[in-house]
Amino acid sequence: MSKVVLVDRDGVINHDKVDSVCSVADFQLIAGADKAIAQMCSLGFQVLVITNQACVGRGSTTMETIALIHHKMCAEIKKAGGEIADIFVCPHTPEDLCRCRKPLPGLIFQAHAKYHFVFAETWMVGDAARDIEAARNAGCRPARVLTGRGAGSNRKYENVPVFADLLAFSNFLTESNPISIRSGNYP
Repeated sequence: MSKVVLVDRDGVINHDKVDSVCSVADFQLIAGADKAIAQMCSLGFQVLVITNQACVGRGSTTMETIALIHHKMCAEIKKAGGEIADIFVCPHTPEDLCRCRKPLPGLIFQAHAKYHFVFAETWMVGDAARDIEAARNAGCRPARVLTGRGAGSNRKYENVPVFADLLAFSNFLTESNPISIRSGNYP
């Protein structure tokens, strides 16, 4: 079984935009996200990105451009010593009613089919309600960051630890021993 952390992209790894990140020029890492992924990799985790990209379905960009954005993201993370093992993308709009769009767990199930992780031991880190719901719908452990859509939100979710950003989550993994992570003793 693989040791995996699932991570949303927009608002967690990179700054989100109201009208979506539709070009390479739009892509800008959140400070410390590259170091967080490098740290998780050094702990033996494979980092998998789980991302909705309705901008493709709306015609605002193409899957080819999304691939270029992901190439830039991976290159910047690699400079910090980290690696994104894989990226799972839903290009559909909410109106498409697909099974892969978060909050449905389709992308997580796709990742599981390839990486064979244990759902109950796998964290899904996101900034939005749909990330928390997707994690729960798949049986994963949700974690919320206060960047992106999480910034300024006072919404609380039962049994969901909250972190300032992805680096704070990664520090939690570093500081926690396996027993405290499994038992749910959160900061």
